[in-house]
Amino acid sequence: MTQNQKRFGLYFISMLTAYGLGNIWRFPYLVFEYGKGSFLLLFCFLCFFIGVPLIVTEILLGKSIQERDYESPIHLLKSVFQNPKASLFWWFPTVVSVMVMSYYTLISCWVLHYVSRLFYSQVTKSGFATNQVFVDLMNRPILLVLLCSVHVLIIYLFLNKGEKLNYKKWTSGVIPILTILMGYIAYRYFTFDDMFETAKTLLYPNFFMLKKESLNFAIGQMLFTLSLGFGTLIGIGKHLNSEVSSTALASRLGLTDSLISILLLAAIFPMVINTEYQGSGSEILFYVIPGYFSEHGLSLFMANSLYLLIYLCSLTASLGLAESVSSNIYESSRLSKSKSHIFSCLVVFLISSLFVILAELSEKIDMRHFGFKTPNLNVSQVVVLVDDILINFLLPISVIIGLQAAIIKLDKTYVKEEFAINEGVKTWPYYLYWKFIIRIGFPLVFLFSVFIRFSV
Repeated sequence: MTQNQKRFGLYFISMLTAYGLGNIWRFPYLVFEYGKGSFLLLFCFLCFFIGVPLIVTEILLGKSIQERDYESPIHLLKSVFQNPKASLFWWFPTVVSVMVMSYYTLISCWVLHYVSRLFYSQVTKSGFATNQVFVDLMNRPILLVLLCSVHVLIIYLFLNKGEKLNYKKWTSGVIPILTILMGYIAYRYFTFDDMFETAKTLLYPNFFMLKKESLNFAIGQMLFTLSLGFGTLIGIGKHLNSEVSSTALASRLGLTDSLISILLLAAIFPMVINTEYQGSGSEILFYVIPGYFSEHGLSLFMANSLYLLIYLCSLTASLGLAESVSSNIYESSRLSKSKSHIFSCLVVFLISSLFVILAELSEKIDMRHFGFKTPNLNVSQVVVLVDDILINFLLPISVIIGLQAAIIKLDKTYVKEEFAINEGVKTWPYYLYWKFIIRIGFPLVFLFSVFIRFSV
């Protein structure tokens, strides 16, 4: 494999996360709810001025694993936090990945259900009530659990037979096709009469629209978009050629993922404004998009193509998380590789099923006693709640643990040499800035966001 092919593989892995469900259903909802154009500007600022230095850090940690012969990210954390009482730090990124993958599984199975129902409607030439399909699914917990089992089984088959099936090769075609389709959807909307008003709402930064939660949500979305805190970038760094500049690669990855998230936002955000959407973020996939397709006379074939592409992206992103989790379990236990795959998939399935059970239990309890605005929670609302806890709180903590590992483990001379690759002394100011971000900048910004969010 040539160096160019390896670099393409790195971009592909990162882009798949950016094309994941988080940027399709989560990002448009957050922009609409927490500041519109000002939230988008805040997100871009965080990506370029905080996200890129964080990418550099995780890639450098990966290259240190490569050169110092550590076997996996979890072994690196063990070498940093050597006290057995600190085992929570070793496993924290893996636990976050499992939890994210679990609620990701639920949303993926909703998309899978939509694909099958749309296909059935096309074959039988019967009607397709877009909103009712999602409502019916939310009221059928057993079907939800069965769909979760199907999705997890697909993940397991790819984990076990991934090399033979070569899924990364054939799924690489998903990205350009989905990009063209999303671009076409955005083009159709922005050729309407209200395109300037919509563009103004999205691009004009009215900072009075920001809320107390805006900074906290923007940080979580930035980390999620750039694949930070999961250990995947550490894995990329581990297989990176020693001559490749970590800073240059991090800048390209940050720019690529940010532009992808903005493209997806440009395609979906006008739909959210047009429908004056109100509801939980995950429902954007099943109310706003189908409503837009129905209103503008787009065919069921195009709708099904879109949902199939979205499912393939979510499946491949899930596989990336699953490979990382299974690898850590395999290298830190006595389980064989096959049993590690089974164990990780089983845990994900059980947690996904638990989310469904929690939603069913909330039907019998008045959730307003626990501070919720509604007496009961459906599965969609449970997913949004779990997403909030994981992405806005636990994921930043996972990143901070990685930063502490970098501060302790990365040798100053080694880091300076890495910054100087292909750049020389020009990177010295950036090195100082990077050092400030990982030591003080990001932890301080995160703590400040939490303080603002929960301030009176």
